[in-house]
Amino acid sequence: MGAGSLLSGRSAIFQITLALLATAFIFVVYKVLGLPLAVTLAWLPLLLFMTLAQTFIITVVLACFSYFRLHEAYPFLEPLKLVSLAGAATVGGLLWRAFTLDGNRPRGQRELKILSLLTAGGAIGFGIAFSSSGGDGASPMGLLLGSGMIAFFCVGLGLWYHMLGRASAEGWPTTMFYMTLFMIIASLGVPLAKAPSDSFGHWMNVYWKIVIVAFAIAWLARREADFARALFLIIFSGVLIAGVAIYNKVNGIDLVEGTRVTIGLTLYKPDHVVITSENFRKYASSLGDPNELSMVLLFPLSFAIALVYYRPNRFFTILGALAAPALLLAIIFTQSRGGLLGVLAVGGLIGLRVVKSRALLIAAGLLAAVALYVAMGVGDRETTAAAEGEVIDDSSMGRVYAWTAAVKMGLFRPLTGVGMTAFQAAHAEYAIKLTGFNKEVHSTWFGILGETGLPGLTVFILMIISAVRSSLDSLRRLELLQADRRLQALALGLVAGLGGSCVAGAFLTHGFTWPLYIQIALTIALWRCARKLELDAARQGGLPTDPEQNEPAQPPQKGWRALPSTAVAPVGADAFTPTR
Repeated sequence: MGAGSLLSGRSAIFQITLALLATAFIFVVYKVLGLPLAVTLAWLPLLLFMTLAQTFIITVVLACFSYFRLHEAYPFLEPLKLVSLAGAATVGGLLWRAFTLDGNRPRGQRELKILSLLTAGGAIGFGIAFSSSGGDGASPMGLLLGSGMIAFFCVGLGLWYHMLGRASAEGWPTTMFYMTLFMIIASLGVPLAKAPSDSFGHWMNVYWKIVIVAFAIAWLARREADFARALFLIIFSGVLIAGVAIYNKVNGIDLVEGTRVTIGLTLYKPDHVVITSENFRKYASSLGDPNELSMVLLFPLSFAIALVYYRPNRFFTILGALAAPALLLAIIFTQSRGGLLGVLAVGGLIGLRVVKSRALLIAAGLLAAVALYVAMGVGDRETTAAAEGEVIDDSSMGRVYAWTAAVKMGLFRPLTGVGMTAFQAAHAEYAIKLTGFNKEVHSTWFGILGETGLPGLTVFILMIISAVRSSLDSLRRLELLQADRRLQALALGLVAGLGGSCVAGAFLTHGFTWPLYIQIALTIALWRCARKLELDAARQGGLPTDPEQNEPAQPPQKGWRALPSTAVAPVGADAFTPTR
């Protein structure tokens, strides 16, 4: 072997030498500057590679940390600043991919890229100026700068939607249009909010990140391996959170009302291990609310059960079989009524695929409802028990009052509502009865009505309906194509997860938080993947498509169980019958 081959990039000796030098450099930095910076430097080469080559995985990692709050459940992760690193890598990777995009319809792509770059720069510029001025949307200057930031952001969002759609051979499902439109409506309502400071704060700290991550997931996930990795990361993150919740319950840590498990309260007030129902909401961790914690765990539960049903391979089957009971037990420990209904919805929707007898399914559902109600101890909660002679307890009546206030907000401010997350600040003005403090709305649906008005609620409902239909459509296509069973499990989990989120959302406030948007983004991405697989099958086996509708011809079928996974039709010219 010559000297040239020894020093080439593929030489084992060269790579080992480079690795040793890098390790020595990091060790020196650790000795001089300390551990956090050394760890950060150790991550940088891998992060740069992942930014350019695996942007989707970085995006999913960012979504998992932001949604599951892993760094709050495991505080030793906080000094590593993984959320900030993943966020920077996601934005960098998206910019790289967006402006090196070469679609199948290149005409006008250059102009769209330039306009997108200008609007993104305008949004960033106004955002920096807004933050430098104190980030107070209530002041005249803050309102002006914040409005400019959101205006540029919304224009850029529309351009991004149009540019990515033109560059895609599969196009977008209607779900993407409704999601984009709702994000624009919700964002434009921020400067008009009843409490602009609160709305701008949530938009700056949370919502714009949700928008970017949702677009990234919907756009970047294309291969079966992408979805398999996302499936694993979501379930694994859920198991990590469930493990902490179970540990806290067993050891009496972070309990609300004496019995309801949460995570993260002792991070903010270590001398109060048991937190009362009156003051736990002031703590910073979203996992410090048992209702929010149940919603977090409900998301991966649907995927875990779907994996057990489809059994794609030994690894994922074992993962689902171990994750499902752990997630369910943690939800039980939250004693959340919304979580209870969400579990029943997830189980019922998957049960429709498994159980042929509707009567048996209904009986099993009623039995499961009673068992979960008893196991959760919902009737024994401090805030649940009604006073003597009262039919409805204080907690339930508080929700009724909050929902009534949300309806009044939607009627008195029908175009924009009171603004994103401004319900609590406006509650006293619209409430029919005050309970001593401003309440949360405790409902995604009423919250959207009160905070975005009638246009926002209408588009939000259309977005959910379209997402459910897209998930069902993807599931049917994937089963007909005999696609990777991990994709089929993901599609079934999305159907069940969306159903569970919609039911649980009747009692939990998640209109402007992560769960629904991640599920909808995955729905869009899976629809595009199924469409791509179908186009490939059409090119190879003569699968008929309808070019006018940009959709494949659908086989004649009706019902949720029209094509069970045990009776998948083979791919071929005779297996598909055009319907139009």
